[in-house]
Amino acid sequence: MGWGSIYYRRLKVFTMFVVICLDYRAVRQRVKWTSKSKRAALWGEAHKRNAKRFVSLMIDLKGVWVKLGQHLSTWEHMLPKQYIPLLRKLQDSLPPRPLKEVCCTIKKEMGKNIDDLFKDFVKDPLATASIAQVHRATLNNGHEVVVKVQHEGIKEIILEDLKSAKSIADWIMWLEPKFNLKPILEEWFFELPKELDFNNEAENTRKVSRNLGCKKCPRDNMSSNQVDVLIPEVIQSTERVLILEYMDGIRLNDSASLEAFGVDKQRIVEEITRAYAHQIFIDGFFNGDPHPGNFLVSKEAPHRPILLDFGFTKKISSSRKKELAKLILEPFKFDAIPADITIFARTLDLLRGLSALDGSKVLFNILRSFAEVVLVRNIDKSVAASSQWIYNTPVHSDVEAKLRQLIVELGDKGKILGMQVCAYKDGEVIIDTAAGVLGKYDPCPVQPDSLFTVFSVTKGFTAGMLHWLVDKGKLKLEENVGNIWPEFGENGKELLKVHHVLNHTSGLHNALLDLIKENPFQLTNWEECLNRIAMSVPETEPGLKQSYHYLSFGWICGGIIEHASGKNFQDVLEEAFIRPLNIEGELYIGIPPGVESRLATLTVDKDDLNLLSEMGSNNDLELPSTFQQEGIFQFAKILPFVFNMPYTRCAIIPAANGHCSARALARYFAALVDGGVVPPPHSSLSKPLLGSHPHIPKVVSEAEQVENKPNDNGSNRVVVNDACSSSSCSKNKSDSVTIAVDCDSRKDIHGKIFSNSKIHDQLLGVGEYSNLVFPNGLFGLGFHRFVSEDGSFTGFGHSGMGGSTGFCDIKNRFAIAVTLNQLSFGGVTKKIVQLVCSELNIPLPKEFAGSSENGERDSPLIN
Repeated sequence: MGWGSIYYRRLKVFTMFVVICLDYRAVRQRVKWTSKSKRAALWGEAHKRNAKRFVSLMIDLKGVWVKLGQHLSTWEHMLPKQYIPLLRKLQDSLPPRPLKEVCCTIKKEMGKNIDDLFKDFVKDPLATASIAQVHRATLNNGHEVVVKVQHEGIKEIILEDLKSAKSIADWIMWLEPKFNLKPILEEWFFELPKELDFNNEAENTRKVSRNLGCKKCPRDNMSSNQVDVLIPEVIQSTERVLILEYMDGIRLNDSASLEAFGVDKQRIVEEITRAYAHQIFIDGFFNGDPHPGNFLVSKEAPHRPILLDFGFTKKISSSRKKELAKLILEPFKFDAIPADITIFARTLDLLRGLSALDGSKVLFNILRSFAEVVLVRNIDKSVAASSQWIYNTPVHSDVEAKLRQLIVELGDKGKILGMQVCAYKDGEVIIDTAAGVLGKYDPCPVQPDSLFTVFSVTKGFTAGMLHWLVDKGKLKLEENVGNIWPEFGENGKELLKVHHVLNHTSGLHNALLDLIKENPFQLTNWEECLNRIAMSVPETEPGLKQSYHYLSFGWICGGIIEHASGKNFQDVLEEAFIRPLNIEGELYIGIPPGVESRLATLTVDKDDLNLLSEMGSNNDLELPSTFQQEGIFQFAKILPFVFNMPYTRCAIIPAANGHCSARALARYFAALVDGGVVPPPHSSLSKPLLGSHPHIPKVVSEAEQVENKPNDNGSNRVVVNDACSSSSCSKNKSDSVTIAVDCDSRKDIHGKIFSNSKIHDQLLGVGEYSNLVFPNGLFGLGFHRFVSEDGSFTGFGHSGMGGSTGFCDIKNRFAIAVTLNQLSFGGVTKKIVQLVCSELNIPLPKEFAGSSENGERDSPLIN
């Protein structure tokens, strides 16, 4: 190919690129002066016009442009829909090359004329593609074959056209930065030249056939990870000629012929998917160019897929296989697909397109079964055999030693995947244990600083923030919410007070039901949820009925917090608790970037899930009509998927989206149990040290802490270090919680997060606060009130869906936190709490006293 021809091709490419760009820019200007009703049609015509130009150029230039068009034809989710039908035509046969050229190439490569090599050679090609065309022939020994012959001069053309394509990608990015095609195309550009040597394709074909165990006879009994496909046998190859066994088949898009032969198309699609899953996850070597033209279906029964064309293959390492497996099993951990696995992404696109013919679940379930093989075999299922299953931290007490034995037993039974337990007694850490792994497919060990999603345990922090603002004089419990948040004070909410919100008696328990029905992911939109809450209408009068506000609680509290403080929600959380308690980096409501490696991945205990529908309801608490037992069962099934997604985890959902370590949660309740006194520094035996992580997104310098001066927008985080009041906490009163806690007996050198000496009464809703809560209700002011066997209040806390919990016993100065990533709906947590309370001779809260033997549960631990 001469330089004149090269420059002519480049000129045509760049001219067409300029024409298409100018056309779109002109349309963009016209749209500004066009009515909205006509804009879609205007853009549609432009896409149709330019798609014709684009595809015509590809057919004219052939070579790499046809390959690129075939590649782009699977990008239905990225390209305008007008492009796809025209690009798909490139998957069909192109105009054939002259027979004289074919014969000349065969003679150069094989050293003989076609008459000497073949008994019969069919002049009309079976197909003509971008790089080669295929003829049917018969060898002298009578074997029927196909002969793939590379186009004359195609190698030089493709190598030059790749340079032009790279330049076009650069120009597009320069003109429209949001359309950066380079990461997507770079891997394809790197692999494509290998396809020009048919010796490579021959070896690739043999290798894939061996890997898949292809046999002429169908398998009767296949294991779950075996496949049943056909691949033509390689007869002979040179750099530009490839001779393969002939297999008579039906094209995959020939629906009429498939139906006439009685082909089960769903089974064919499943087998193709299994073959690719095997190549990717088992072999680490797969066909990277799987357009529909590379598949046939055998005409002879039982009909089996025939896989063709292995010139463009991709080899992946064991570590990359694990990443791809995680991409299938845990897509929520990826915000974007890495650039160097775009060939894998394109393969998934094609398989998704095939699977869509019979339902996308086929694709997902098959890929999942193969992906699990990659990850599960890397995780030691035997807890007892793993010396690292309990994270290597010193034992703080005898009760912790016994607890670790119990955890190992539960782990061996498959009841624990990963968990943390931390407990304080008399202001000191007595338990700080981490065990298991971060996820079903993540073998990284759980450490003391790992972050768990704790669901409704989050309400304990959110409620605490409201009480902190009351303590600071920013609002009053008896105050109308409308006075604090004017937009809220209408639609029957004019008399709704702060204490109604905290006590779950506001009547807004179903406030966001319409939003959930419209689009559940709108729950991640902070402003939209606040606006909907402000416009909501109560179902009952304030204070009339206590009904669990499972989601709306968080946004009502969140709106009050932001309006009363003049700061955003997360700034208040940091100022009120994170910095004073020195738990930086281990408590978030909505995670920031940079903590992903410490996140535990949620999964469900399937045995517990099956039992959940049989559990009895908790008769002490009226659940909203939208959150009854069957609703909880359905909700639990989708929880892991939704709350593992980065998009959800980053959202501020103050009733359900807390991420914390057990030691941060326990330290919070240890402070509450001592009337707000900040405990001494956490145990130095636990590594890394609590508070050693920088708190993202903003780290406050010591100078800022000393200054303690908020800036104009009130966004500074402040360390609260108030001196402890000399007055004692609540004394014994007939109408008060019968617990005496003497603040003076403990030197509060570490500061306080509350100054009210009656903070326990306030949180429980007893004593002078008893008129602010629903009589005999489970909830006080934001916290679940725990009752002993004799009916007296012993403490308070909050549990979450799946078993995570945090609570404290006031009289015994005891606080405990449990975090889990395998949602067990209470059984595991109950056993943990029962053991610890028994060993410490602490009254067991009624919530944790139910039977948990033999899989029986009296009620799910959800709130």
